[in-house]
Amino acid sequence: AYQFRENASRVIVGQDRVAQILEDRIVQYLDSFATGQRGLHALHLLGLPGIGKSALLEQLSQLGIKLVRVDAQRFTGLGTNDAINSFIDMMDAALKQQAETNAPLVLVVEELDKIPEITPSSANGPETTQPFIGILNEALTDGRISTGRRWGTPVLDLSRTLIVSSMNLSPQFLDDFVKERFGVDKDFYGMTIEDLASFHEWVSQNESARYRILSRLFRTNTVGRIAPNAELLEPLGYDEYRAIIRRLIEQGLRTPTSTGALARRVEFEFSDSLVEFFLARTVFAPSGARETVLRTGTLIEQLKGMGSRVQIGSMNSM
Repeated sequence: AYQFRENASRVIVGQDRVAQILEDRIVQYLDSFATGQRGLHALHLLGLPGIGKSALLEQLSQLGIKLVRVDAQRFTGLGTNDAINSFIDMMDAALKQQAETNAPLVLVVEELDKIPEITPSSANGPETTQPFIGILNEALTDGRISTGRRWGTPVLDLSRTLIVSSMNLSPQFLDDFVKERFGVDKDFYGMTIEDLASFHEWVSQNESARYRILSRLFRTNTVGRIAPNAELLEPLGYDEYRAIIRRLIEQGLRTPTSTGALARRVEFEFSDSLVEFFLARTVFAPSGARETVLRTGTLIEQLKGMGSRVQIGSMNSM
C-alpha cells in the first residue's frame, strides 16, 4: 500500500496528489483494520471524464486486497431491483469471507454520477429517489446496510470496509461556471485547457465548492455524506498532455508495423516538434486523456506506415 502512489504514477499522468491521498486513506484503513477498530473509511473521486479516475481505481486491484467492484449504471432503469438484490448477495458473500479470513475488503463504486438524485428536469421540481443512493447513504452514515434487503438477508456490517467511489462532474455546473466567471455563452464542450485550469483553481480556493458541485447531482443529505471525503482530480494541462503523447510515441515506435520483417529495419526518432505537432491535433480538453490516446495511436500508425514505405522504397531502388 505504501507504494500505491509510486506504482500509479508509472501509468497515470498528472494525478500524483490524488494518488497520494488514496494511498494515505488505504494505509489508514489497513492500520485501523489491523487493530480491530471499526468506523467509516471512504474516499470519493470527482473529476472530468478521461483524466484518471478509473485508472486509479484499477490500480487498487494490484494491492492484493479483496475488491467488490460495481458500476452504478447497473442500478438504473427497469433492472434496478434485480441489480440491488445481486449487489446485496455479493456483499453478503464478501463480508462472510472477510469474517472467516479476517482480511481487508474494499467496495469500489464506479460512475456514481450515473444515478443522480438531481437532474435538469427535476432541478425545479421533485427530487428523484434512487434506491442505491439510499443504500450508500446508510453505509456512509452507519457503516451498515439494512435497506434494500430481501427477507431473511442479515444486516450487512461495513464498519471494517473501505468504500471508494468515482463520479464525473456535472456538465451543467461547468456551463454555469463559465457563464458566471467569464460572462460568455460557452458550454462544457467549448472549454479549453485554460478554462478547466481556472475552474480547478476556483474549486481549490473555495471550501464550499465541492458541496456546490455535488448539489447538482445529489440531494442535501447525500451531499453531506459524500463531500467531506470527496477529492477533485486536477484537469490535465499542457505538460501532462505532452508527457502522455511522448510516452505513447515512445511505446508506439517500439511496436512492429504491419509490414512485418522489413519493418524491423526501420528506425524511428522524434523531436519535441513532433510532440507539439501531436499536441495540436490530438487534445480535446473536455474529453481528457482518453481521446488524446486514441488520436495519438492513429497518428503513430500512420507515421510508422509512411516511414516503412519510404524505407522499403529506398531498399528497392538500391
